[in-house]
Amino acid sequence: RVRRRRKCKQCGRRFTTYETPHNRLPRIVKKDGKREEYLRSKLRDGLALAFQKRQIATTKIDNLAEGIERDLLASGQNEVNSTQIGKYVIEQLRRIDHVAYVRFISVHHEFKDIDDFRETLQQLDNELSPQAEQRQMELPFTEREETV
Repeated sequence: RVRRRRKCKQCGRRFTTYETPHNRLPRIVKKDGKREEYLRSKLRDGLALAFQKRQIATTKIDNLAEGIERDLLASGQNEVNSTQIGKYVIEQLRRIDHVAYVRFISVHHEFKDIDDFRETLQQLDNELSPQAEQRQMELPFTEREETV
């Protein structure tokens, strides 16, 4: 907030105003064409669901939501498709936690069948570096040779 002292040009009285910057986030266009205001709580709830039973700090989820909001503001658009927000989320989750990523895409992607889902998991598994692979839990539906 910015506090300002002002003076009325007509009567000469002094007064104080408090100004708060207001960043206008774009309206969200849903898949069915319906438009609604952006609500951080919806984004945060979706992220929390993806991270359910994962060890991640609440502040990290909040920071992730803020980063996505910055991306929305930076787009400069008045309206954004909900699928675009989903893409922002997917990009972030893929870097942070692969289990949360798989949970999120399993809800928000429209897989035709289990083979589409397996293919997505296989692509993710193939992209893991050895260091990332050590940090991530093994993904289901992957074919791996086990050494004893």
